[in-house]
Amino acid sequence: MSTGTWEPEPQTPRTPDAAVLAKFLNLTDEQTASLAEHLDAPTLADNQYLMNLDLAAWQAVADNFDDTEIRRLIRFFTLAEAQLPGWEAQEKSPVIWLCRILKQRGQFPDKELTRWIKAHTKNRFLPYGSVL
Repeated sequence: MSTGTWEPEPQTPRTPDAAVLAKFLNLTDEQTASLAEHLDAPTLADNQYLMNLDLAAWQAVADNFDDTEIRRLIRFFTLAEAQLPGWEAQEKSPVIWLCRILKQRGQFPDKELTRWIKAHTKNRFLPYGSVL
């Protein structure tokens, strides 16, 4: 009997789906007291990966959105991390990457948005990320 080696299939990095993000944008227009009431279990499970994507993945999709839409996504992901079990991201939060994209566009820091983020999160890394 011999033993072989198993090598996993190389994984292609996932990128955010613009259609799903557009759905999330619409949730920021509604009452956001409880995002879980507006999202079904399969949507939550299928999109939890968004919370751990890196800056490059977010930059790849950011061109599809204007500054106002990115601000709305920042609000959505701030609330999602606070309200949805399993969507905690800490220093990998999409809020950090989306704020950096706004900064690259010359639209951040934004005092009003920063205050809103801090008022709606317990994640100490938001909105700037880790100091190191």
